[in-house]
Amino acid sequence: MILLLDITCLYYSQPLEKKSLNTTKNINNSELISISVRPRSISWSRSISTSRPFRISSGTTYVPLSNGISSNVFTVQNMTKIKDINYIGTIFIGTPKKRMTVIFDTAMNTSWFSSIECQACDPNTEKYNLSASSTGLDLNEKMNLSKPYLPGFVKGNLSFENFAMNYDEGRSKFYKTEPFGIKMNKMKFVNVINKEYYGERISDGVIGLNINNDYYSSLIQILSYLQYINYPTFSFYLLEDKNISRIYFGDITCNYYLKDLFRDNIKYCYIKSNALFWECLPSYGIKLINNNSLLNNTEGMKDTIFKTNCSIIFDSSISYIIIPENDFITILDFINLEHNCTINENGQIICQCLTQNEFDNDKIEIYFDLNNKFEINLKNIIEYKITNNSENIAILDINIGTSFNDSWVLGYGAFKGNLISFSIDDRKISFIQNIKEIIDNEKLYKSEWFNKSNIKAFLIVLIIGLVIFVIIALIFFFAFYEIVCWSRF
Repeated sequence: MILLLDITCLYYSQPLEKKSLNTTKNINNSELISISVRPRSISWSRSISTSRPFRISSGTTYVPLSNGISSNVFTVQNMTKIKDINYIGTIFIGTPKKRMTVIFDTAMNTSWFSSIECQACDPNTEKYNLSASSTGLDLNEKMNLSKPYLPGFVKGNLSFENFAMNYDEGRSKFYKTEPFGIKMNKMKFVNVINKEYYGERISDGVIGLNINNDYYSSLIQILSYLQYINYPTFSFYLLEDKNISRIYFGDITCNYYLKDLFRDNIKYCYIKSNALFWECLPSYGIKLINNNSLLNNTEGMKDTIFKTNCSIIFDSSISYIIIPENDFITILDFINLEHNCTINENGQIICQCLTQNEFDNDKIEIYFDLNNKFEINLKNIIEYKITNNSENIAILDINIGTSFNDSWVLGYGAFKGNLISFSIDDRKISFIQNIKEIIDNEKLYKSEWFNKSNIKAFLIVLIIGLVIFVIIALIFFFAFYEIVCWSRF
């Protein structure tokens, strides 16, 4: 101990050499994003090229979704299925903020909004006015958007604009059971000036959530990069009750409350390596199940399994299911074993029924592997009608794909009653199906600390705390030795 004190004192007795400290740091600020969150009063500006700021993730937030049903009258002459209006949510763009209703679209690469210059856009929807916003920026680049399996397109100018959701300037208090607000500068989108699009899409615009978005077009990736959500993941939770349906931003599947609620009943599929959409391969085939004992006169269940070369695309912007011709005929033949079905001029299956619940127990099961399957309950994609002749008609939201023969497209009719999560980094779709208990947001957010991202953040904080403790302890240790040294002199 005396030797150690002597060595320490000898070290401290040496003259100190002054060294210059270089504080110069080159930072590329060419692509600046500013983002602020209220009511947490956190805001800063940062460059994409610099490292992430350290901050414990806020976890998840959500936007309520509503679904309006068209009131158009069904006519037996054309037997056209009147589709549900899309599930839509509210966001704000521009300065001053303009309220817009949008479709959150898993199959669109880029977000877009109808412009006041668009003569072909629906006159009943809100329009974006670039010149009226002090934060709007035209990038002088034209862009066309379309999908290979849907008719129509939108065309416009690529722009930057402020974006906000769940954001209220007047709020000063944060409630854990409410979604926190986000304000972001700037989001890239297409300012639409010409539109020839499928008539079902009734909204002011679309937020693109496709897996192939570039960085500035991807709302999810930006929110995750800046650590306002715990993971680059979003989830749809669609039920008939418009007060319950939501889109969650951030990963909620790892939440302890949901694990307890659904008993770890999470299935998944992985995205194709060369996928253009959120699409998985049904490697173990597709199973059709007919459980209609009324028609079978048996208590059993009839089923058939067939293989397909098609992938499965999840598209949250359409209500129906598009199936390539070969697989469509296989399904039609199976249904026709117990029902009298035809194909109408719109490529939909229409069946005669004895009752209005004949298909309630019938299912299509898509097997991505032996342990992971996605169930489509036909009752979620069917509409019963009574014709002028008092006959029961069942119209299935299944359309034959005539121009797109490589994939099935599952619309939001297949999402109903399920929690479906899309993870960009993991390139995975997870789903919890046949939900009978409503997700309680209060319980969800009370369990928020225990999700994987926040546990990681907690460990980081703990490690930093230990490091600070050790540094302080060393300072006191050397201070003690210095006092001892000075006392010896």
